[in-house]
Amino acid sequence: MRRGGRWSSVARLKVPFLGSIPINVAIRKSGDEGNPAEIFDKDPQGGGAAVQKVMENLAWQISIRNETRPAPVELSIHR
Repeated sequence: MRRGGRWSSVARLKVPFLGSIPINVAIRKSGDEGNPAEIFDKDPQGGGAAVQKVMENLAWQISIRNETRPAPVELSIHR
């Protein structure tokens, strides 16, 4: 298995690394069965915590982008 590919991709694409989620067949199976949240609470590999961390990092990056970039459109209301 090749290691470090994510870091070269992050550098090449110039995007922040949000985190990693362990590969876990139980997560896929529970999702296929319609109850993915259940496995995250019981996952000994920390899949739930990993997904939570990626989502937190994503929200953080969105907030940074929104603070540093101007709004793409301004709405003016004239009477």
